Amino acid sequence: MDEFLKATGVSVNDIAAKLKHRRVLTPAAYAVQKGYCKRKISAHGEYFWDHPIVRSILSNRTYLGDVVNFRTYSKSYKLKQRLDNPEENWDIHEGVHDPVIDRASWEAVQRTFGDTKFRKPKHAERNMFSGYLICADCGAHLNYKYTHDNPENHYFSCRNKRARNGLCATTHHIRVDTVTELVENHLRRILHFADMFED
Repeated sequence: MDEFLKATGVSVNDIAAKLKHRRVLTPAAYAVQKGYCKRKISAHGEYFWDHPIVRSILSNRTYLGDVVNFRTYSKSYKLKQRLDNPEENWDIHEGVHDPVIDRASWEAVQRTFGDTKFRKPKHAERNMFSGYLICADCGAHLNYKYTHDNPENHYFSCRNKRARNGLCATTHHIRVDTVTELVENHLRRILHFADMFED
């Protein structure tokens, strides 16, 4: 089990890589396969495990047999948006159902996380095209990157190819200035068309 891998010192990223290599379905893909939901998932993306997914599973008290209520809340019944509730406001009921992992092992895994908090890198940037570019071969989103040696070299590349998880065999790489130029040219054509055929 992944909990025991983490307890023996294996990193969350390494666990994610092992799950990708074994082609284990992600929780969302498993739910779709079992008919629990109808969300469409890319055939190549259904094995895409990453740090947040593994971390959320390793820290989920449900596997202890516990039920946790009030993880989220809404500011008003008129609003659909749910907000994360501080842990001190959770309502935890222990031992409600049969556990998947014993409490001692689960607590040992939590200690490996320590007090580390996820922080946004100081120099991290988000490009306006982030989240819109897709790998033509595997269907994964292209990640926005730039080289530290040459900060002017901003580009997008396939996350699966970079992860070397076997889900994408082709190197996909496109510079941001190339994408920008393509979009600007397309917008010019649209504006020209609108100007010629305004009615």
